[in-house]
Amino acid sequence: MNFQRGVSLFLTTLGILVFTACQTQTGASAPTIVIAAPPHGSAFTEGQVVSVQSSAADSAGISRVELLVDGNVVKQDAPPELPAPVQFTLVQNWTATAGDHTLTVRASNPNGVTGQTAISISVSPAASSVPTLAAQAQASPTFEQASPTPPFIIVHVTATPPDTALPSATAPPDVSPTTGAATCAFNAGFVADVTVPDNSQFAAGQAFNKIWRVLNNGNCAWQAGTTLAFAGGSQMSASNAVAAPALNPGQTADIAISMRAPSAPGTYSGTWRMRAPDGNFFGTPLSVVIIVPAPTANAACNGTPNDFDFNASSTNINKGDTVTISWSKVNNATGAFLSGGEFNNNGVETPGNRSVRPPTTTTYILRADCAPSGQSRDKSITINVNDTANRGPLNGNFSISPEFGPNEFSYFATAGDIDAPCQGDDGCNIDRVVLYLYDPDGTQVQKRTEFNPSYCLFGGGDNGNPCTFWVYSEHDNRWPNGSPIIAGEYRMYAEAFSKDGRKKTIEDFIELNPQ
Repeated sequence: MNFQRGVSLFLTTLGILVFTACQTQTGASAPTIVIAAPPHGSAFTEGQVVSVQSSAADSAGISRVELLVDGNVVKQDAPPELPAPVQFTLVQNWTATAGDHTLTVRASNPNGVTGQTAISISVSPAASSVPTLAAQAQASPTFEQASPTPPFIIVHVTATPPDTALPSATAPPDVSPTTGAATCAFNAGFVADVTVPDNSQFAAGQAFNKIWRVLNNGNCAWQAGTTLAFAGGSQMSASNAVAAPALNPGQTADIAISMRAPSAPGTYSGTWRMRAPDGNFFGTPLSVVIIVPAPTANAACNGTPNDFDFNASSTNINKGDTVTISWSKVNNATGAFLSGGEFNNNGVETPGNRSVRPPTTTTYILRADCAPSGQSRDKSITINVNDTANRGPLNGNFSISPEFGPNEFSYFATAGDIDAPCQGDDGCNIDRVVLYLYDPDGTQVQKRTEFNPSYCLFGGGDNGNPCTFWVYSEHDNRWPNGSPIIAGEYRMYAEAFSKDGRKKTIEDFIELNPQ
């Protein structure tokens, strides 16, 4: 099919791209990934939505997570903000097709190093007839898709027969109904600790996923906007609330929250509760109790502790970057203690390491003590932090170029850091580019995140190939979001993110007259 190409406009920003030069990081770590759900060997039915919950971690940060089915990428996501977090937990959905499949989760760090893990599932062909609601209620538990939610939640919905007893006592609801009839009451009951039973032990600073199984044992469905929220004790999580599914009475759900053990030895307990959209708590409190054991030390020592190594993966970083400090085994000592930054004479294991993200230049000190002799030995490392936000902008290339015809449209972006060693080539020191398209009514009709040049609104552009065009007639004259394709002025908007977390935006407008 031949189309007359419209004028190709090359729109370049008058501003400058605020990106830093590429950095060389020592010690190329590889991300580690845990698939929390579904379990290996799970069975599904064709057409069912499989929700894959995974957690990826790397001291260098996580910049991208991909879901692959039988080796083919079906979903890719990036953290919502930069710099790349050291842990990223999310749910990725895939609509099942019949057959045996391998689901692989692959994560990348900002250095381009990848790690992956995989599970196997089986998918049976869909039945020829639609089962009744009663039959569905008696069926084996299935994974159902919830409304789009932020990371940290996996919904494992099952129907609970009315005469099934709750495994533990439940408190009566302590809030009045927020909507519905006067007899409506929200409630939630604890069913099980899917992971991390009480008094589980974790090393100081160790990451873990806490998953509770909860039951809607009230007489009203949980509304959109219901959350599981922190209610007291030790939070141990960067997030103080996660979205909960809109469960009907009698259904259960598994809700997970990524946590990290505190740095000091001790027993830590946190309480979480369901919270209605109006902010009121309801249902049985859910608890997480962990133990951070004291570091082991030599039973006896004499004189000054032996010499030891104390190093950092980098001593010169940009603000927002993560660095790993590590140390060797300490001999002839009764204990080792870390100070500086977030640490305040915290006991640590030896050998050991910690990932830190100091906001300013910080000195870390590791001290080894020999209690019987009263002598100690210490070593220090200073991490110099460059505040990139206060540095002058760097010249950069950032542009968007639309191409269109009477029955098709596309645009692509170029982005590169001129002052980096790669000297402004397309993709130079760029982590990702997010492209948007808004119709004349201001509705966002397309959004796409691209990690490699060419950065194309509708994909394509790999290995020197052209970007993919959106052909109106092939899509019933509708955009990807379902909105009708109308004539008028469209807004093209793009965001470029550098590998060190800085951002640049660009926008322009184009008149489209589809035929």
